Amino acid sequence: AIVVVISLQTNPVEEMIKNEEPIKILFVLKDDESVLFTDVFVYYPVLSRGALFDIPGNTGAIFSSIDRVDRIDAVFKEKGADTYRYEIEKLLGQPIPFYIVMNVKDFQLITDMLGGLRVFIPYPIDIQSENNQRWLLPSGMVNLDGDKINTYLFYSSAEETSVEVRDRYQSVMTAFLSALNKNYPSMFEKRNFKFYEDFFESNLDKDDLRIMLENVSQVD
Repeated sequence: AIVVVISLQTNPVEEMIKNEEPIKILFVLKDDESVLFTDVFVYYPVLSRGALFDIPGNTGAIFSSIDRVDRIDAVFKEKGADTYRYEIEKLLGQPIPFYIVMNVKDFQLITDMLGGLRVFIPYPIDIQSENNQRWLLPSGMVNLDGDKINTYLFYSSAEETSVEVRDRYQSVMTAFLSALNKNYPSMFEKRNFKFYEDFFESNLDKDDLRIMLENVSQVD
């Protein structure tokens, strides 16, 4: 006798959409193995609305995963993305099923592939760093390529507060989500997404990741 076993696995994101549940994703942009910024994105597919919650890296507490008081971003550096997600779940009191980690160098490439990221810069940036690096950015609503996004993320101004720096990071994350929306649906065709998939580290497999990003790209 021949027994045929068919496994019908449901995509976890599609199951959430079917049940009208919000999709929660931990986004991390890292520089080498250190966290540059962290956002929790909550997307409600029924209304195509979303919200970003900034998780400052210097948030301090007793973290069981490293068994001491420290900054929360120390958990990422020492224990990795999944444990970091677990600690942020405890911090927020909410489950966060998915995570996506990108490093800065790959993010620059993604930015170019998406046609740039559009951000608002209130005043022109022309700053000379202590090691003679020069940061130049125009003012207004501008479309920044990968190199300019790198400048936007890393320039340092004595007049700028830590809150303003974090606002910059949030602007980049918002611009990234907008760029996903602008590149829908072509980016998410299987033949095209294969050029993006290796830039994302996630707890989803590549096809499920594509489906998730395709859905959240519908955010208004």
